[in-house]
Amino acid sequence: EDEELASLADYFVSIGNKTRYPNVFLGLEYVLTGQLLGLFKSLNGGNTPDNPCSSGQVFRVVRGVTIYPYER
Repeated sequence: EDEELASLADYFVSIGNKTRYPNVFLGLEYVLTGQLLGLFKSLNGGNTPDNPCSSGQVFRVVRGVTIYPYER
């Protein structure tokens, strides 16, 4: 916890704590923090994360791709 840093921000999340977890769990916390930060900054900027381009120039799904059955 860094009280001086927390006083400068609207929201403060401390990933480091007194409980020691294996590093594999720490990575999940960093990913979650980054994803939430990106989501809220996007919403704050007036963007819609579920529809990145309202004009239709950018698609979320690739078009024109044929998926063939897997044959062993």
